[in-house]
Amino acid sequence: AASLLGQLRELPPGDVLAVLKSLVDAFSPSGQAHLDAAAPAKSEQSFAREASKRLFEEAVVLADHPEGWVTALRFDELWYIPHICVLGRRTDTQVPSINHARRLMGATDRAVRAHVDSPTKLAALRQATSAPVSISNLCMWTMQAGKLGALSSTNAHRLWGTLAAAALGVGVGAFRTRELCKMLHAYTRSDRTQWLVERAKADGRRCRQLMLALYGELAERAPSLTGTELSRVAWSIGVSGLPAQPLLRALARALPAATPSLSAAEACTCLWALCCRGYYPRDVIAALVAPLNALDAVAVRLAAGMVPGASSDLHLQVSALLSEMSTAHENEATIASLGCVVDVLLTDSPVVLEILGPTHYAFGGTEITGSSALKLRLLRLEGWLVVELPYYEWNALLSVQARREYLAGKIV
Repeated sequence: AASLLGQLRELPPGDVLAVLKSLVDAFSPSGQAHLDAAAPAKSEQSFAREASKRLFEEAVVLADHPEGWVTALRFDELWYIPHICVLGRRTDTQVPSINHARRLMGATDRAVRAHVDSPTKLAALRQATSAPVSISNLCMWTMQAGKLGALSSTNAHRLWGTLAAAALGVGVGAFRTRELCKMLHAYTRSDRTQWLVERAKADGRRCRQLMLALYGELAERAPSLTGTELSRVAWSIGVSGLPAQPLLRALARALPAATPSLSAAEACTCLWALCCRGYYPRDVIAALVAPLNALDAVAVRLAAGMVPGASSDLHLQVSALLSEMSTAHENEATIASLGCVVDVLLTDSPVVLEILGPTHYAFGGTEITGSSALKLRLLRLEGWLVVELPYYEWNALLSVQARREYLAGKIV
């Protein structure tokens, strides 16, 4: 690393990329043994790490230029940049700083945009058989880079919009089913929800357009999806707020035949998505529930994510108020037939209270998440009277008397 300082400018772009990848690999758990053998002294390893960081800084400075080495990379090499940022920002590696990682991701955006904005390069991209794999890899590693903080808000807007433009330019029909599922998963997991609420912005429109195109293409391919792919697509539908009726119906038609290949967790995920969308075709529900009936209650509870947790402050407030109202109740009560735990069970009636905090809602809004919807649905099918107490309604009541009246109205 020290010997290359000041020399990166003379290297071809592909070689600069290889140098950075080697630096990240050297400090990874798998490369640590080789590093220990080459530089057994702590001082030597410290020097090597410092030299590597300086080399990264030099590469970032060169990449910042509009005509820098990242822009000169082949399109099928670009996905290695977010890959390097992800591996380099791991707790056990930490070679590039967060600022350097963000600047490299910004350079990646410029490089992808150069291909999208040029009619000649975009035409070549459509003809390249490696383009769909490269784009799906870019999406997956960009999503992971964002989770590690390697994307600033501004870069995230631009890069996700640019990748959407690249995918739409190539055409979603050119992607294999596995690549479509990877892209859908990446866009859903990315937490970049601006394209749902800021449709007027260009990047937001492109992201929304890509998501809808993925929905349409996967709806046509639904009969050929594997069980795992079906559950992943269902999860994406459950989380996303975009219109997905054709894909939802296509999945419902494909699920009964695929049910034998689904694990318990995958079956629960599919139920979760249907509940989240309020879509309950009897034959599909019956097919998904059948394999779960063969499991014990604990296995179903774990598969569905219905595990008990610590009582929240809101839960404790509700319980204290119920006690003041002389309402007999049990906190964190177990429903044996379902193997799940409810927040509050009124002991004198078949009523359960579910305190819905912020984590029970998607995207910080008021649309309940799939796992919570599934739990409520199963409780009601068992004959329980389920009372929902949303946190935003409770927090809007500023006095104890107002909360007492609200709670009394709910449980009467």
